[in-house]
Amino acid sequence: MIYHIPGRAAVSITIDTIKELKDRSPNFVGMKHAVNDLGFVSECLAEFPNFKVFVGLEELSFPELAIGAVGLMNAVGNLRPKILADMSQSSLG
Repeated sequence: MIYHIPGRAAVSITIDTIKELKDRSPNFVGMKHAVNDLGFVSECLAEFPNFKVFVGLEELSFPELAIGAVGLMNAVGNLRPKILADMSQSSLG
């Protein structure tokens, strides 16, 4: 997995970056996405059907789960894990 957090890393990934990583490594399966950019998540999920996106920003937990993220990797999960686990499970149908 890759951790997409350009605000701290000063580097942003692109669809081309993800494609190259997937081509080079069969074990590359997804990313922790900590950017306020739902459009990028939608693009990734459309381009790479089995790609796993985990939400890194608390405020985007529900919106990203609604468009196809598979789980959460954010700090608030340490404070209220049951609520977030329930939300994640319900989004998986």
